[in-house]
Amino acid sequence: MIIHNVMEDLIYNEVNKMFDEAEKNKEKWFTCSCMQCRLDTMCYVLNRVKPRYIKSGRGLAHFLKLEESEKNQIMTDITTLIIEGMHKVLATRRPHKEIITAKSAN
Repeated sequence: MIIHNVMEDLIYNEVNKMFDEAEKNKEKWFTCSCMQCRLDTMCYVLNRVKPRYIKSGRGLAHFLKLEESEKNQIMTDITTLIIEGMHKVLATRRPHKEIITAKSAN
């Protein structure tokens, strides 16, 4: 059985979108757009939202059928956490090293 947290996909897409927008708008507080900072922000948000696990396409269909008010609240909460996470991650001065993946380690 394979299970999946649908919040991961949603947050991954939203974080990348917001990093791209901040970079495009040249926000004064925006200092870095590297993958490490993006992933740190994703982890920050995922650790603060309720997971939504599914095990089938039917579960995904059920998740997508949420009422509009619930969808809006989820997106508002996620957006708020992304902005908070971006500010915290980008305010932390640290060396940026290339992220080593399992493939590149071989």
